[in-house]
Amino acid sequence: MATNGYAVVPPPRTARYAIYDGLAAFYFMIASIVFIGLGEHAREHPWVMAHPYILAFLKFACLATFGECLRGRIVAGRWIVRAVLVRALIWGCLGVWIAFAFQVIDAGVGHLLGPGAPAVWRALCASVWINLLSGYGFFMMTAHFVTDRIIDDGWQSPWRALQHPSFSPWARIVMLTLVCFWVPAHTITFLLPPAWRVVFAAYLGIALGLLLSFSNARARRQARMASAMAGHGLALALGCMGVLAAGRAYATEGGGSVYPTGVNTVMPAILPGPNETELFNYIVDVPMPSLNNAKGRSTVPFRANLFAYAPRLVHGWDVDYHGLHLETGVSPVLQRKSVRVGDSSDFAMNMSSFDLQALYLTWSHGNVHLMVGQDFWFPGSTFNRRALANVSPNKVTFMPEGAVTWMPGRWEVSVEFTGQFSTINPATHYHDGALFDLDYGIGYRPFRRLPKLQVGIQGNFANQFSDDMQYGVPYENGYRMRNFTIGPQFVYSIRRGMGVALKWQHNVVSHNTVGGERFWVQFAFPL
Repeated sequence: MATNGYAVVPPPRTARYAIYDGLAAFYFMIASIVFIGLGEHAREHPWVMAHPYILAFLKFACLATFGECLRGRIVAGRWIVRAVLVRALIWGCLGVWIAFAFQVIDAGVGHLLGPGAPAVWRALCASVWINLLSGYGFFMMTAHFVTDRIIDDGWQSPWRALQHPSFSPWARIVMLTLVCFWVPAHTITFLLPPAWRVVFAAYLGIALGLLLSFSNARARRQARMASAMAGHGLALALGCMGVLAAGRAYATEGGGSVYPTGVNTVMPAILPGPNETELFNYIVDVPMPSLNNAKGRSTVPFRANLFAYAPRLVHGWDVDYHGLHLETGVSPVLQRKSVRVGDSSDFAMNMSSFDLQALYLTWSHGNVHLMVGQDFWFPGSTFNRRALANVSPNKVTFMPEGAVTWMPGRWEVSVEFTGQFSTINPATHYHDGALFDLDYGIGYRPFRRLPKLQVGIQGNFANQFSDDMQYGVPYENGYRMRNFTIGPQFVYSIRRGMGVALKWQHNVVSHNTVGGERFWVQFAFPL
């Protein structure tokens, strides 16, 4: 039990992993198959073409509401959120609104730029217009904020809902996501064929549901904390100090990532084509000489080493619609970890996690390749709360991801971005904050006599954008991880779908996480 300065608060409730999380992944895959199938065969079914707004309603009601349910699973341990059917109805209406706005804005921007405008420029202009210049993006999200307030707090006028103390911090978060996330995301949307835009937007609706829900929760928490500190600052501070002192044994749980940051720096948006299967293999060795604090300094005698191997099997389904393909993959992660803190040491070796890559959508146009997907990370072995070394994260992580690969001439420019939203560890009641990671790679083939050899630079940038929590209170001032790496990479492409890569990543910035280097060997071949 923990105290928040006023009363005893029970640990957060968590759901069982095996049944409900598996059913959620199954629901996501079935919904994806249905909606993608409708998009691919739209011309074969006149009723699909005749009722685009009904389909938009269904897509957003099923998928965007799934994003809100994900947030409920992550934060409260429950898949079914309050008034879930009402939320689905609201998302369906927003889906119709979004589908109509896409048509109007795309037509208007196309008229202004003229028929000869490059596709990428037209898509970027449409995205900037819908998210920033027209005010539509913020207004739509504000409408969602108002409906959330009515569901959570009871019936009230929109003006009263906008006077809620959480609106100001919520608005700052939303404005940041409009610039940093939605402009590039909707640029990709407007590059797709019109029949697929609402489908893709519905999948982005999962991310929208997560972002808006987390924004609401964080804003409400900030408002509650501000109000509480005004009257009971000393009691709250003493209560938090007691909880943090009791939770210090779990400090190594923070500052980590289930997804191996820095892994996807070589053609991440290019996956097997229809009816093709490929095996990717990732090997990494990470000596960790320090455990750094928020200032990037090591304050405890710490030394560790991590060695991991992850085979990743990806299959391309028989779907090809104007270059849009569908893939699914699985990847078990095997780890060996040794840890020494002061005079204590520990060792563990087992399967740490299992990654179900439920759905990837890939699209190619000339030298530009795009990918979006949804991963479900499940724990792979048991967790010992008293051990220094645990390979199992003992939590489920939901990870939307996207990637862009551009290959003009002998160059390659690739980026992959992921968002990690994890459930609570039921053994320690520790809840990792949400994490954004961007893997990047820039390569060039300098030798005409060795056209298969590419040299370049690569690395990653990771930034945690919500607090680590334990027993419902921030752990060590939130323990937000920030990490930046850079280093060389050498890639040799043997033939299509087969190659090997060697990478070294130097840790430039490591706040609230481990310091050290990463050494990678990656290879792939078709099956």
